[in-house]
Amino acid sequence: MIIKTSKKDYIWSYLAYILRFGVNLFVFPLVLKILNPSEYGLWVTFASIGIIVNLFDFGFSSTLLRNMTYVWSGASDLQQEGYKTLSGDYTRDDRVFVLTFQTCQRIYLVIALMAFIISNTAGVAYVLYIIRDIYTVEYLIAWIIYGISISLNLYYAYWAVSLKSVGAIAQSQKATVFGFLIQIIISYLGLLSGGGIIALAIAACLGGIVIRIMSKIYFMRYNNIGEILRRKTYAIRKQERIDTFKTMWFNAKRAGVSSIATVSMIQSTTLFSSAYYGVAITGEYGLCFQLLSALTGISQIHYQTSLPQLTQARLMNDLKKCQNIFSTSIVISWLIYIIGVLTIIIFGKPILLLLESQTSLNIQILIIMALYMLGEMNYSLHASYISLENKLPFVNSVVITSITVILLSFLNIKTAFGIIGLLGIRLIIESAYIFWKWPYIAHKQLEMSSIKIVYTGLKEWYIIIKRQFDKLKRKST
Repeated sequence: MIIKTSKKDYIWSYLAYILRFGVNLFVFPLVLKILNPSEYGLWVTFASIGIIVNLFDFGFSSTLLRNMTYVWSGASDLQQEGYKTLSGDYTRDDRVFVLTFQTCQRIYLVIALMAFIISNTAGVAYVLYIIRDIYTVEYLIAWIIYGISISLNLYYAYWAVSLKSVGAIAQSQKATVFGFLIQIIISYLGLLSGGGIIALAIAACLGGIVIRIMSKIYFMRYNNIGEILRRKTYAIRKQERIDTFKTMWFNAKRAGVSSIATVSMIQSTTLFSSAYYGVAITGEYGLCFQLLSALTGISQIHYQTSLPQLTQARLMNDLKKCQNIFSTSIVISWLIYIIGVLTIIIFGKPILLLLESQTSLNIQILIIMALYMLGEMNYSLHASYISLENKLPFVNSVVITSITVILLSFLNIKTAFGIIGLLGIRLIIESAYIFWKWPYIAHKQLEMSSIKIVYTGLKEWYIIIKRQFDKLKRKST
């Protein structure tokens, strides 16, 4: 079945991310005003631990998205590595589609149970350690609620991913919009009523649950998928699910290792900072991280929205279409990021002063982070394209890079460089290999140079803008 990304998909994607950023835009000023620097640093640490626990996804979200798109597009079977190029008839095999979906359901149940156990054992122990000097039962309760939300959101994650995999981008983003509206409302009311970080934890939990429930509703209604999944005629055996799991696990485990290495490297800065430099300086780092993370997120919206269509184009060996989609996405990613960083540098401090923030914006930290986060975003986009071939050649280099950064960061603890040293180490080590190697490989697969990518991307954007302008012109006449 042909996947087409429409203007509505992009509009809803940007709206959803703006609202996700709105959690910060509307609630963030209140968070900075009500929470003291230590509490804000603790909340940042919660988020970092949550990201690490989410690693129990172990690469299945990207693997599920890719494989569900394959079978939805007409692939009759899944392969451990590589894929069979589609040609001619793109008729979907409903039995293979249901088998893939059911396998992923069971995988995510196991993942969620593992995350629940870890967050309520090692997670609780770490939180108790970092709040040893500021302990109140409120902080522990907040973490327990937050840990429960991590487990629930992991379990139901396959609904949102499956929805995107079949090209229902607008529906997926509508669910996100509704969920974050709930989170914003509960966060705002909870903070104003004195709920502190417990209110933030409850809001994050309920918002995530709503997103998953809405995603399930939309998925079951999309192109009669609910009817397909409810049929009793497939007679899928347990062994088939096991075999399907083994096929998906081949690359999922590699994606998982890459994710664990990358996120461990990213979050090691927060954890080292919290443990050795205090939660106040971690709050300054966390402020920069949240701003730049929001910026990298919105910079990648066009690519993420186009990903199912790009995956299908790769499956059909349509190189021209791949070139156009990827170039358009990469150019808009770079432009949004660079303009965004300059805006934060110029207007960040005055805005925080206006908001009476108790946590200040450290420009030195911001600039160093902005440099390596640009490199990480660029690597991520190119590595994602490489993975559409159902091969992950970049994993080993990512693991080596991550281990090197973590070890050198640990050694930096005893030096006078402090958190600046932690950030500088990441920038230098990542720039040495992964920042240039895998974009180079992706360009070879696309048969394009960097200059051609920029030219093609700008040309495609000119065509899109001109087309919209011509439509408006025709309507006015």
